Amino acid sequence: MFKAATAVATMLALAAVLMLTAQTAEASKLKHDGVTIFYDGIVKKGDAKKLRKMMDDTGIRIVNLDSGGGHATEGFELGYLFQEYEVHATVAKGDRCMSSCANALLGAPTHDLKGLLGFHVAWTTGKGDASAGMRQGQQYAVISALYNSRVGYGMYFQYLIASYTDKDTMLILSSDDLLLLKLKEDEDFLARRDLPKGWIAQRIAGATRIYLLTEDK
Repeated sequence: MFKAATAVATMLALAAVLMLTAQTAEASKLKHDGVTIFYDGIVKKGDAKKLRKMMDDTGIRIVNLDSGGGHATEGFELGYLFQEYEVHATVAKGDRCMSSCANALLGAPTHDLKGLLGFHVAWTTGKGDASAGMRQGQQYAVISALYNSRVGYGMYFQYLIASYTDKDTMLILSSDDLLLLKLKEDEDFLARRDLPKGWIAQRIAGATRIYLLTEDK
């Protein structure tokens, strides 16, 4: 049986340090067509502030996401913004929302998911000493747990990501999967989900499978 102490210990051990933007310096782009705001590219520090201004200026509350991820904690800031502004998040067919982008989508009260949504554990480039890495890992675990609790997902969701993914292996989820993992009203944050046999294996994807899934879209 899943134990709360084990879940917390696993998160602290596997969350590692804050996910760094290891990709090239491709900037995220914001544009709109009067109905939908389009958020494309790498998640960068400060994006939530820029998106907030665009939503204030336009009154638009529909945001389409197409990003492979990026700055970990900025994903949480985007998610809090989505929650505050009651954003309807979309991932269009052929688009993808991965890593910190996927975390951001969790904050949206409603969403329309036609592209790929993928989660994975935080990772590091390996720089710095072990003590600093452990400290930052613990900080990230706390920040992540707090965020998930505020947007309605429990510790077991984090446990799945920490246990079955790495920086190159994603947990690909559908809207129905998110509904399955979302906390019910007054449910314990540490509650376990009884998942169907083979559920996890069917949703784990490395680079090759992600590519094939993208082509299928």
